[in-house]
Amino acid sequence: MKKPRVFAGAIFAILVLATGLSAEGADEQAMNALIESKLPILYNLASHPIITMAVKQRNAENISLDTIRLIDRNWTSGAQDGFIMEMENNFISRLLRKKVQANRLLYAQMFVCDRQGAVVGMYPRTSDYWQGDNDRFVSAFNSGLGRLYIASARYDESSQALSIQVSLPIIDEDQTIGVLVVGIRQIK
Repeated sequence: MKKPRVFAGAIFAILVLATGLSAEGADEQAMNALIESKLPILYNLASHPIITMAVKQRNAENISLDTIRLIDRNWTSGAQDGFIMEMENNFISRLLRKKVQANRLLYAQMFVCDRQGAVVGMYPRTSDYWQGDNDRFVSAFNSGLGRLYIASARYDESSQALSIQVSLPIIDEDQTIGVLVVGIRQIK
Protein backbone atom coordinates (compact mmCIF):
# COMPACT_ATOMS: atom_id res chain seq x y z
CA MET A 1 0.00 0.00 0.00
CA LYS A 2 2.88 2.40 0.71
CA LYS A 3 4.69 1.76 -2.58
CA PRO A 4 2.21 3.66 -4.82
CA ARG A 5 2.45 6.74 -2.58
CA VAL A 6 6.25 6.59 -2.53
CA PHE A 7 6.30 6.02 -6.28
CA ALA A 8 3.88 8.88 -6.94
CA GLY A 9 5.88 11.12 -4.61
CA ALA A 10 9.11 10.22 -6.41
CA ILE A 11 7.56 10.99 -9.80
CA PHE A 12 6.30 14.33 -8.49
CA ALA A 13 9.78 15.17 -7.14
CA ILE A 14 11.39 14.25 -10.47
CA LEU A 15 8.88 16.40 -12.36
CA VAL A 16 9.54 19.31 -10.04
CA LEU A 17 13.31 18.95 -10.45
CA ALA A 18 13.09 18.38 -14.20
CA THR A 19 10.96 21.45 -14.79
CA GLY A 20 12.94 23.62 -12.40
CA LEU A 21 9.86 24.41 -10.33
CA SER A 22 10.05 24.95 -6.62
CA ALA A 23 7.67 23.01 -4.42
CA GLU A 24 5.82 26.28 -3.92
CA GLY A 25 5.56 26.82 -7.68
CA ALA A 26 4.38 23.25 -8.14
CA ASP A 27 1.73 23.79 -5.46
CA GLU A 28 0.58 26.93 -7.26
CA GLN A 29 0.40 25.09 -10.58
CA ALA A 30 -1.54 22.26 -8.96
CA MET A 31 -3.94 24.75 -7.38
CA ASN A 32 -4.44 26.58 -10.69
CA ALA A 33 -5.11 23.26 -12.44
CA LEU A 34 -7.59 22.28 -9.74
CA ILE A 35 -9.47 25.58 -10.01
CA GLU A 36 -9.52 25.37 -13.80
CA SER A 37 -10.90 21.82 -13.62
CA LYS A 38 -13.71 22.95 -11.29
CA LEU A 39 -14.79 26.04 -13.26
CA PRO A 40 -17.41 24.22 -15.39
CA ILE A 41 -19.02 22.86 -12.21
CA LEU A 42 -18.95 26.30 -10.58
CA TYR A 43 -20.39 28.06 -13.63
CA ASN A 44 -23.13 25.42 -13.68
CA LEU A 45 -23.88 26.17 -10.02
CA ALA A 46 -23.87 29.93 -10.67
CA SER A 47 -26.48 29.40 -13.39
CA HIS A 48 -28.61 26.98 -11.35
CA PRO A 49 -32.26 28.04 -11.87
CA ILE A 50 -33.01 28.05 -8.15
CA ILE A 51 -30.05 30.31 -7.40
CA THR A 52 -30.95 32.61 -10.29
CA MET A 53 -34.57 32.80 -9.11
CA ALA A 54 -33.57 33.57 -5.50
CA VAL A 55 -31.21 36.35 -6.59
CA LYS A 56 -33.86 37.83 -8.90
CA GLN A 57 -36.39 37.78 -6.06
CA ARG A 58 -33.94 39.48 -3.71
CA ASN A 59 -33.07 42.12 -6.31
CA ALA A 60 -36.79 42.77 -6.87
CA GLU A 61 -37.14 43.70 -3.18
CA ASN A 62 -35.07 46.84 -3.90
CA ILE A 63 -33.60 46.95 -0.40
CA SER A 64 -31.75 50.23 0.11
CA LEU A 65 -28.00 50.22 0.65
CA ASP A 66 -28.59 51.99 3.99
CA THR A 67 -30.78 49.08 5.12
CA ILE A 68 -28.21 46.57 3.91
CA ARG A 69 -25.47 48.37 5.84
CA LEU A 70 -27.65 48.43 8.98
CA ILE A 71 -28.23 44.68 8.67
CA ASP A 72 -24.47 44.27 8.14
CA ARG A 73 -23.65 46.19 11.34
CA ASN A 74 -26.12 44.06 13.28
CA TRP A 75 -24.80 40.90 11.59
CA THR A 76 -21.19 41.55 12.55
CA SER A 77 -22.17 42.45 16.11
CA GLY A 78 -24.36 39.34 16.46
CA ALA A 79 -27.44 41.45 17.25
CA GLN A 80 -29.62 39.87 14.54
CA ASP A 81 -29.40 36.24 15.56
CA GLY A 82 -32.94 35.48 14.30
CA PHE A 83 -32.18 36.98 10.91
CA ILE A 84 -28.86 35.13 10.72
CA MET A 85 -30.55 31.83 11.63
CA GLU A 86 -33.18 32.46 8.96
CA MET A 87 -30.43 33.13 6.40
CA GLU A 88 -28.48 30.02 7.45
CA ASN A 89 -31.55 27.87 6.89
CA ASN A 90 -33.04 29.33 3.73
CA PHE A 91 -33.23 27.15 0.63
CA ILE A 92 -30.10 28.59 -1.02
CA SER A 93 -28.05 28.15 2.16
CA ARG A 94 -29.24 24.54 2.44
CA LEU A 95 -28.30 23.91 -1.20
CA LEU A 96 -24.83 25.42 -0.66
CA ARG A 97 -24.40 23.52 2.62
CA LYS A 98 -25.10 20.27 0.78
CA LYS A 99 -22.50 21.14 -1.89
CA VAL A 100 -19.80 22.09 0.64
CA GLN A 101 -20.44 19.14 2.94
CA ALA A 102 -20.37 16.70 0.02
CA ASN A 103 -16.94 18.07 -0.94
CA ARG A 104 -15.40 19.15 2.39
CA LEU A 105 -11.84 18.48 1.26
CA LEU A 106 -12.32 20.79 -1.72
CA TYR A 107 -14.73 23.55 -0.70
CA ALA A 108 -14.29 25.72 2.38
CA GLN A 109 -17.23 28.04 1.75
CA MET A 110 -19.90 29.09 -0.74
CA PHE A 111 -22.14 32.12 -0.74
CA VAL A 112 -24.44 33.95 -3.14
CA CYS A 113 -24.88 37.73 -3.25
CA ASP A 114 -27.47 39.95 -4.91
CA ARG A 115 -26.57 42.87 -7.20
CA GLN A 116 -25.65 45.06 -4.23
CA GLY A 117 -23.45 42.47 -2.55
CA ALA A 118 -25.94 41.45 0.16
CA VAL A 119 -25.81 37.75 1.03
CA VAL A 120 -28.73 35.70 -0.31
CA GLY A 121 -27.50 32.33 0.97
CA MET A 122 -24.29 30.90 2.43
CA TYR A 123 -22.45 28.03 4.03
CA PRO A 124 -20.89 28.41 6.47
CA ARG A 125 -22.01 31.77 7.80
CA THR A 126 -20.09 34.69 6.36
CA SER A 127 -18.34 37.10 8.71
CA ASP A 128 -20.38 39.96 7.30
CA TYR A 129 -23.68 40.32 5.46
CA TRP A 130 -22.67 42.98 2.95
CA GLN A 131 -19.97 41.85 0.52
CA GLY A 132 -20.39 44.86 -1.77
CA ASP A 133 -17.18 46.50 -0.60
CA ASN A 134 -14.99 43.40 -1.13
CA ASP A 135 -12.87 42.72 -4.23
CA ARG A 136 -14.37 39.26 -4.56
CA PHE A 137 -17.77 40.85 -5.20
CA VAL A 138 -16.80 44.12 -6.90
CA SER A 139 -14.47 42.46 -9.41
CA ALA A 140 -16.86 39.63 -10.30
CA PHE A 141 -19.93 41.88 -10.54
CA ASN A 142 -17.80 44.25 -12.65
CA SER A 143 -20.34 47.10 -12.74
CA GLY A 144 -22.96 44.68 -14.03
CA LEU A 145 -20.78 43.27 -16.82
CA GLY A 146 -19.73 40.18 -14.84
CA ARG A 147 -16.39 38.40 -14.97
CA LEU A 148 -14.50 35.59 -13.29
CA TYR A 149 -12.37 36.72 -10.33
CA ILE A 150 -9.83 34.50 -8.58
CA ALA A 151 -8.28 35.90 -5.41
CA SER A 152 -4.92 35.05 -3.90
CA ALA A 153 -4.82 32.37 -1.23
CA ARG A 154 -5.60 33.69 2.24
CA TYR A 155 -6.94 32.55 5.58
CA ASP A 156 -10.69 33.15 5.73
CA GLU A 157 -12.13 33.76 9.19
CA SER A 158 -15.67 32.65 8.42
CA SER A 159 -14.66 29.29 6.95
CA GLN A 160 -11.55 29.02 9.14
CA ALA A 161 -9.55 27.72 6.20
CA LEU A 162 -6.70 28.74 3.95
CA SER A 163 -8.47 29.06 0.64
CA ILE A 164 -8.63 30.74 -2.72
CA GLN A 165 -11.91 32.51 -3.34
CA VAL A 166 -13.31 32.12 -6.83
CA SER A 167 -16.09 34.57 -7.72
CA LEU A 168 -18.39 34.04 -10.67
CA PRO A 169 -21.16 36.25 -12.02
CA ILE A 170 -24.73 35.03 -11.77
CA ILE A 171 -26.26 35.89 -15.11
CA ASP A 172 -29.89 36.05 -16.18
CA GLU A 173 -30.91 37.09 -19.68
CA ASP A 174 -27.38 38.37 -20.43
CA GLN A 175 -27.43 40.57 -17.30
CA THR A 176 -25.23 40.08 -14.25
CA ILE A 177 -27.66 39.93 -11.33
CA GLY A 178 -25.39 38.68 -8.54
CA VAL A 179 -22.23 36.79 -7.64
CA LEU A 180 -21.39 33.28 -6.44
CA VAL A 181 -18.26 33.11 -4.26
CA VAL A 182 -16.62 29.73 -3.66
CA GLY A 183 -13.71 29.18 -1.29
CA ILE A 184 -11.51 26.38 -2.61
CA ARG A 185 -9.21 24.91 0.00
CA GLN A 186 -5.51 25.47 -0.54
CA ILE A 187 -3.61 22.34 -1.57
CA LYS A 188 -0.53 21.64 0.53
